[in-house]
Amino acid sequence: MNRAKLVTMTVMVAVALLAIACSSRQQQWETARSADTLEAYQAFLRSFPEGEFVSQAQARMGELQETADWQKATQTDTADGYQQFLNQHPQGRMADEARIRLGNFALAQTPSNTPSDVVPEGTGATAVGAQAAASPSPPVAGPAMKAAALQAGSYRIQLGAFSGGDKQAMAEWRRLEGEYPQLLHGLSPSVKLATTPAGHLYRLQAGALTEENARKVCATLKASNHACIIVPP
Repeated sequence: MNRAKLVTMTVMVAVALLAIACSSRQQQWETARSADTLEAYQAFLRSFPEGEFVSQAQARMGELQETADWQKATQTDTADGYQQFLNQHPQGRMADEARIRLGNFALAQTPSNTPSDVVPEGTGATAVGAQAAASPSPPVAGPAMKAAALQAGSYRIQLGAFSGGDKQAMAEWRRLEGEYPQLLHGLSPSVKLATTPAGHLYRLQAGALTEENARKVCATLKASNHACIIVPP
């Protein structure tokens, strides 16, 4: 066999091996895409740590991991859970929602007489601050008055905390009201301004409800992955 034929055969073998490798890579990539799981993409990257499809596999793994972490955070539905999610995905798709829900927990613990209240125009909502101004010397609530208020329904639900002002908060109320007309029927929305180290936040709340009804409404909303926190009187 002369040198020219040897070179030709070597080239042909190399091309054949390359074609086989490309075919195998393509097949495993299609398998990973079809499964669309973290385990499938991890298996692909173990076989092909460099080259075509690597960046796509890594990007999709990031999306799947964020989705899994978000589901975990919403299932536990705690401030620690949302903070942990933010630590892992500070620039993720659900990062803003996590910050809103984390803010809800902090603001729900704020005394009701600390923030100022904003009365949304045209909503018929009555803010606590407006009531206080109309009655500068309210009577001290005794046990009988408190029991009556609880029976009538003095619990509220908090549906979000927004940095975009009362208009943003009320836009969210209209969206939720349109999506859940029966669930939210008869509730009066109010927007309460709170000052935090991060700036002003506008709390969207609605009431008044008995404790039992507040829990039912929040349970329904949270089952559909909407933020909801019970605000006691």
